[in-house]
Amino acid sequence: MKFKKIFLIALNSINLMPIQADNGGSVAAGVLGGLAVGGIIGAASRPRREVVYMEQPSYRPLRKIDLTEWEIRLNEWQERLSEEETLLSNRARNMAKKDKELRDREKRLMQKDKELKNREINIIRREKALKERDSQTSIQENEK
Repeated sequence: MKFKKIFLIALNSINLMPIQADNGGSVAAGVLGGLAVGGIIGAASRPRREVVYMEQPSYRPLRKIDLTEWEIRLNEWQERLSEEETLLSNRARNMAKKDKELRDREKRLMQKDKELKNREINIIRREKALKERDSQTSIQENEK
């Protein structure tokens, strides 16, 4: 609308004089060039509006939210959450129980290993003691 008014004012302010062919049409070219430049500048400065065509109507009336429906959904989610929490806590208890059993088993195995090492050391000491007795008895028999 604004550009139409400017265009009409510019069109009315031009003197409509007959154009002579001797000046090569420079006046006509200047007028047409000015209008073209003005149109280009005006089109470039105008904000762009994109037209969006929708298949469905863009206005959709809001339906009233039934709070009882949402409360039911919330209760369902809370029940699921509590079930998951109990499953996880049961799993955690079972894992802790198994962990304790494994630690106890490891302690027993370490005690058995320690006992076996002590037995082995005692056996080695007895063997040394027996060898010393054998060597002493053989020395005493040789002396007799």
